[in-house]
Amino acid sequence: MVVSIQQGKVVTKQPGSVMFPFERNDFNPRSQEVLNKTYTDHKSYSKLYNLILKQGFELQKPLYDSQSKLRDKLTYEQLLQGMLFDGERLLLSGHWIYYTKVEFLDETGTSEVRPSLGSGRACLTNKRLMFLVAESNSGAIRRKLDTDWSGLRKAPNAYKLNLSQRDDVVYQSIPLSAFRSVELAIAVGASAGTKIVSQNLCLCNCLGKKWKAAPPVSQKYNKRTIQMGISLPPWGKTSLVVMHVHPDLPLTLSRDFVCYVQTYATQLH
Repeated sequence: MVVSIQQGKVVTKQPGSVMFPFERNDFNPRSQEVLNKTYTDHKSYSKLYNLILKQGFELQKPLYDSQSKLRDKLTYEQLLQGMLFDGERLLLSGHWIYYTKVEFLDETGTSEVRPSLGSGRACLTNKRLMFLVAESNSGAIRRKLDTDWSGLRKAPNAYKLNLSQRDDVVYQSIPLSAFRSVELAIAVGASAGTKIVSQNLCLCNCLGKKWKAAPPVSQKYNKRTIQMGISLPPWGKTSLVVMHVHPDLPLTLSRDFVCYVQTYATQLH
């Protein structure tokens, strides 16, 4: 393994692989929220942030050496083959909806009612929505750690970081009759912020205070989600299903997905 530093980022290169950094985008959406909150929670934000990324890099190295590989491989087309019912037809002209993560949350959107899915594809028919995952982290090009399996959680006076890497094959089917709502939300842009803190000029505070600004922090964001209220099979568990659409997916395809769901999910009429 070759290790180097490029523009302040730790990057690696394996034989037959491409170089990549370990950065904030490797974390799942909820982990990124925790990471963003460290800026307001801690004065030593930059040190904590850099240490988290450094530890993430250190944790990922043994994963590539110890990961067991799935022997039997399936493409998405092979996974879908034979799954369609009589009279069922593909919508969206057969296009996939690529997603980076699918969360199955409770009614309040705060806790999971079913394990989330990592990167995969959604297939919409006139009868149901299918979530498919046939992702492999092996091969000539080494991929980043799957965002679904990267986790950063805040603990009392500490932060817990967990990483894992795996090959996944998943098939989940949800009938359109189980839909209760569908919403599209897209936010693309950038944000910047700084902290202005006060410091006493003396121990007794008789000389007043001085104010000091922390270095500004800016970040880009490209968040595209389709949120669906669904009565999950098999037992009808109420859930807010949040599909994080891949940022490169055409906006018109996301819009058409919502239009077709509204057309064929009879409970929405």
